[in-house]
Amino acid sequence: MVLGSLLFAVAADWRAAISATFVTLLAEGLLMTACPMVCGTYLKNEERATGKQLCDMLSTLPTLVAPMVAAVVIVEFGGLTVEGIRPLYYMQILGFSLTFLWVYQQYVDTADKKLTGSQSFSKDMKEVFEKGTAVKRWLTYTFLSNTSMYLSLVYLPAFVTEIKRADEFVLGGMTTASLLLPIFLAVAVGRFADTHGRKKSIYVTTSLYCLSVLLLIYARNVTVLLISGVLQGFYMLSAVTQGAVTAELVPVSLLGRWYGITNLFSGLAGIIGPVIGGLIWSAIGPNYVFLFIILIEVSKLFILWLKVPETLGATQRIS
Repeated sequence: MVLGSLLFAVAADWRAAISATFVTLLAEGLLMTACPMVCGTYLKNEERATGKQLCDMLSTLPTLVAPMVAAVVIVEFGGLTVEGIRPLYYMQILGFSLTFLWVYQQYVDTADKKLTGSQSFSKDMKEVFEKGTAVKRWLTYTFLSNTSMYLSLVYLPAFVTEIKRADEFVLGGMTTASLLLPIFLAVAVGRFADTHGRKKSIYVTTSLYCLSVLLLIYARNVTVLLISGVLQGFYMLSAVTQGAVTAELVPVSLLGRWYGITNLFSGLAGIIGPVIGGLIWSAIGPNYVFLFIILIEVSKLFILWLKVPETLGATQRIS
């Protein structure tokens, strides 16, 4: 992540930013494995969603102020331009460097390092598909979910500033607003998922996220944009519950390989999604990028409803 931020900071044009994007996505894929591995290995099935939501809530608290700090920095260095944004990457370098030092000095890995006895890479991967539950269907779900996420990450800032004519403070306010629900509802949503089921929780949170996208498309003033920002927090709540499902579809001994496969599909979504979004933006119109996001989210719900079993209480069956 330090290297990716450095490459962005010194990039002279969009071509130079390609390598920065590649390194950052690679690093994010590796980082995305660590957290769910801990939750998947050390939390019980009936407490996993709550534990993941609690962890996510605590990690979200500092980000309440980060968007507004970023907005101030951008204004100080010239506004929403290349040079105005560039200092943010130097701030990232400092933050990731401090994180590296903290993990290096303080973290103790207590995971079981024993080998599973598999003899080859192909057999390792085959074992995941043989012993896992609804693995192929969940990979499709994962790909769609990450396609939706990357479309929003890439095109929402441009849509808000270029199409809705909002400034950097409104954009920062929307980002801050999107963190409110993950902070105040995280534990409640986690308990709901741990008592009433993962699928019901995802149905509710995903539907409310789609409402936020509709509000974004048809917003006519700053107030509606900020309300949309608040409701966008339901995506994060849904994603954390999805993470609990991911950990429960394969035996614990296969989690490392399983997360490697899911991260591969997430990475593919990170490449394909923005390209499709760019084509839709230029050929049809910006609004249709976000209508496409809604279509993806609805497709996810149908896959979840028809093809993926409820995993609450499934630990005994699959591990």
